[in-house]
Amino acid sequence: ALGCCGWLSNTARPDGKYAHSRISQHLANPSEGMFNAVKHLVRYYKETKNLCLYQDIHSKDAEWRFFCDSDFAGNSEKQNKRRSQSGYIALQGAAPVVWSSKPSSVMFDAKDIVVTAHPKLKEAHADVSSGASEVYAAGNATMDLLHLSYVMEEMRIDFPEVMTLQIDNTTAEAFAKGTVVKSKLKHIDCRQEWVLTLRDNNIIVPQHVDTEFNIADIFTKILARPTFVKHRDMFMVPYS
Repeated sequence: ALGCCGWLSNTARPDGKYAHSRISQHLANPSEGMFNAVKHLVRYYKETKNLCLYQDIHSKDAEWRFFCDSDFAGNSEKQNKRRSQSGYIALQGAAPVVWSSKPSSVMFDAKDIVVTAHPKLKEAHADVSSGASEVYAAGNATMDLLHLSYVMEEMRIDFPEVMTLQIDNTTAEAFAKGTVVKSKLKHIDCRQEWVLTLRDNNIIVPQHVDTEFNIADIFTKILARPTFVKHRDMFMVPYS
């Protein structure tokens, strides 16, 4: 059941991506609560089966938009180990193209680049600063969005040479712009390649967006129903 939900959340139902990520964290030790959560997610999909991704057929050159967000240690469940949840979404016009919701990764290999405070930290670590968590989220989003740019180039689809990454944390924005040194961010090794890429204005430009308009918020935390629906309706429409 969770595998089916995962297929949906990765292809046509990004609104269930965060729920799928949270439930998946219990796979190593499944419980009755996990099973009930899966049934709840399946019911949600069934009740909203008329929702779809939409793109106008003539919008080949539609504007690209990029959002990222992070929740600072909001998941207190034991198996989560206080890892922050990060998420991002890239949209062309009205339609999402790629999206992600996951806790700070604990895997590190050649195929999984993890943004951490120091290169020798091979797995995720807790942090004392919400700004640092947002910085890591922006760094991870940058890596994946660069990959998206390569794919779009191969497909000969117009893609911005400089991506404007919209974030709602002023500390992370200032860090990415390199305009201020915050004491709580001094532990981040600024010599790392991901930091240099994040600060390279020829690739990524951070831009502040109010939290209420940050679509990526739906991928990082449990939201009140009205807030969830408002964010969801920014990238999904009812099909008739």
